[in-house]
Amino acid sequence: MDEIVEINTSKYNETVDTGALQGQPWTREQEAQLRDLFLQGIPLPEIARTMQRSTSGIQARLQRLGLIQSKKRNL
Repeated sequence: MDEIVEINTSKYNETVDTGALQGQPWTREQEAQLRDLFLQGIPLPEIARTMQRSTSGIQARLQRLGLIQSKKRNL
């Protein structure tokens, strides 16, 4: 069973050159690649660049896959 990781997403809210895939549907192959990169410990901004997606898109897909839970900070 995969472990769910809770992260503070505020440190990943940087601008990334998202490339051509931002806003496009995810394929199963892309989801598998995302899972592999994340489980290897690759930082989210680097995953975003590699996959040509926004960092927030990567976060959202990781949440949807059940790999992370966003830890919202109350200011």
